[in-house]
Amino acid sequence: MIHGKALRLLKPRDEATGYSIFVYLPEEQGLHCNSRSEIICAGKLPLFSPGIPLELEVEWKHDCFYHVAASRICTSRKAYSLFFLDKIKGISADTANRILEGLDNDIRKLLELDDPEGYLAKIPGAKRFAGPLLEQLGYISATEGLFFELSSLGIEFIQIDQLVKVYRADARECLKQDTYDVCSCIGIPFLQADYLARYFEKGRMDVDRMRAIVWELVRRYEEAGHTRIRIKDMITEFYRLLKRSPWPWVISPVYLFCIMQGMPEIRIDGIWIARNKRFQQEKEIAKNLSRICSASQVRDISENDIEAMEADLDIRFLDSQKELFRAMGKNKLILLTGGPGTGKTTDIKGAIRLCLMADPKARIGLCAPTARAAQAMKAASGHPASTIHSMVGITPHSACEGHQELPYDLLIVDEMSMVDTEIFYHLLRSVKTGCQVILCGDPDQLESVGCGAVFRDLLECGKYFTVKLWQIMRQEEESGIVENCRRIKQGRTDLVVDQTCRIYRCGTEEEAVQLLLPMYDKNTDWSKQQILSTTKTGMLGIVSLNRRFEMAEDGQECYRYRGFDYKRGDKVVFVVNNYKAGYCNGDIGKIEDIQADGVVVRLEGKRIYLSGKGMDDIMPGTIMTIHKAQGSEADEVIILLPEYPRTLLSRNSLNTAVSRAKKKVVILAVGNALETAISNVMQHRRETWLSELL
Repeated sequence: MIHGKALRLLKPRDEATGYSIFVYLPEEQGLHCNSRSEIICAGKLPLFSPGIPLELEVEWKHDCFYHVAASRICTSRKAYSLFFLDKIKGISADTANRILEGLDNDIRKLLELDDPEGYLAKIPGAKRFAGPLLEQLGYISATEGLFFELSSLGIEFIQIDQLVKVYRADARECLKQDTYDVCSCIGIPFLQADYLARYFEKGRMDVDRMRAIVWELVRRYEEAGHTRIRIKDMITEFYRLLKRSPWPWVISPVYLFCIMQGMPEIRIDGIWIARNKRFQQEKEIAKNLSRICSASQVRDISENDIEAMEADLDIRFLDSQKELFRAMGKNKLILLTGGPGTGKTTDIKGAIRLCLMADPKARIGLCAPTARAAQAMKAASGHPASTIHSMVGITPHSACEGHQELPYDLLIVDEMSMVDTEIFYHLLRSVKTGCQVILCGDPDQLESVGCGAVFRDLLECGKYFTVKLWQIMRQEEESGIVENCRRIKQGRTDLVVDQTCRIYRCGTEEEAVQLLLPMYDKNTDWSKQQILSTTKTGMLGIVSLNRRFEMAEDGQECYRYRGFDYKRGDKVVFVVNNYKAGYCNGDIGKIEDIQADGVVVRLEGKRIYLSGKGMDDIMPGTIMTIHKAQGSEADEVIILLPEYPRTLLSRNSLNTAVSRAKKKVVILAVGNALETAISNVMQHRRETWLSELL
């Protein structure tokens, strides 16, 4: 064990794990030091600030580099204790010295007293600092203690930090008594919570454990897109989960179902199990669709009306496009489908103009599931558009349980394949009776990131008038982009290669990376270039490439989190829905400011502050998964297709990626990954209540 001060960081500290590379000035002699008697240390620290006194257990590696096996805040010397007292705003040197006199110059001993407040009250000038001093020492002691105890169980610094901030001095006791609830509260995954429960000597048959298993299984299925689970599938997944747990012994599913019977949040219905909330949402969706469709018609649309609208817009619509306008005179709910370039946006412009010609005072609303999709809708249609959550009034200051009626006479929703059950539920309950609704989307795109298959269910039920656009309108006939989208959907591997489409076949992932490097321009605007990958992991995965491409330069200000360097001006993508905070899964923002404990992201005119566990809501957006890019476009799109995992190589995924490009698409395919993707028609079908309720 050596003693000294951590002088400065050589690289930004990872605020999730605590991993730091820093310069350390040791007191001890005989170490391999540089010319300034310093050593370079690397390891996980629970806390860091320049000059902080630390006791380190180290292992020499080479030259003056040491690996930190363990660390502890050092207060055993007066100078070290004064370091922490100096952090208390307003405290004088005389007061600090008087406090230490009765503590053997070790500020930690203040926490060992029976009455630390009473001790400080007797020292002239110290009483008013009792609150902040004890709070600081309590946080340091609790964080450090839990870090030493729990880091070996895989618990990260950011989780421990959150635990201490929420439960303060009672953090360990709360974690021990209510392991699963506390872990759920602060975002510790189930399997880690399970290992903690065994560490705290909980029982494998504990009721709290069974409830936690139920929620974990429901979470996994909703994450896969389902809103309900077959009982037999849940039992299979239950056994798989047990095999990975610290108690791998079999538990009868009968016992699990007995526990479920007492959980009002869980619905058991025949062969199905689901979150009751999800069933109620889909039930309300079906009810509101019926309400919207049953409203009486308020206007008729003739061929003369359509011709007048064409003359007003100076556009000649195809007969297939006119089907939408004719349907507007007969149907309150219309589904508009079509692939890229088939004229959906032009049809939307026509629908808006037709509505206003019939009633100049008509109120028209346009919305989409993400900010980027709404912005694209606005730019293409020339009419204001917003995100669904902002339209229905889900804000940081609103309650999701309530809703406000929308004033619109015509409501048009784009990118319906991206709309999940929850947000569609909130939208429909806000649509007033009498409003006409047009739902637009491409059924060949990937389904929503959130659970549900809303657009699929609406199309398959056959109850609603559907307009299908198929003829290419958007791009020149010689463009390979739209033609290749068509061929991909047909399962053809003979893709067009021209000035708009390039295909590079690589023998290895490293070869693909080397081809990618000169193509990537870090100074290119987001709308000009986008790099997409099928996977998060591996050499061509978004994690590895974002760390490689976005690493901060020496001395460059950044906020490091989970190995990613977040810098001013960086593109980031939100990876969860947080409607109250104002962002959706797939929204793309820009880092505007770096702060000591987080970042500020600019997203479509609003500033969003993220810190602590909130940083898990974003990832670098330089390289994104194809799923996250849905709803956005760029002039040039570079698509990375590694051979594995093969389950992520699908026709829908490739079609979605190619259709993101407006001018040029480049495909870097390893081995036969391109052919695998085209031939793989995704068989995964989401199970929903809505498919039965409609």
